[in-house]
Amino acid sequence: MKIAADHALNDNAATSAEARRSTVLGDRIKAYRTTRRLT
Repeated sequence: MKIAADHALNDNAATSAEARRSTVLGDRIKAYRTTRRLT
């Protein structure tokens, strides 16, 4: 049971990191597009 709990924790950490990476990537794309529009 401890191994299953560890796997669940690892999955949660991976999904949160993936979500954070996607949001950061989206912010970068938004900033890039706005800067391109200004110039």
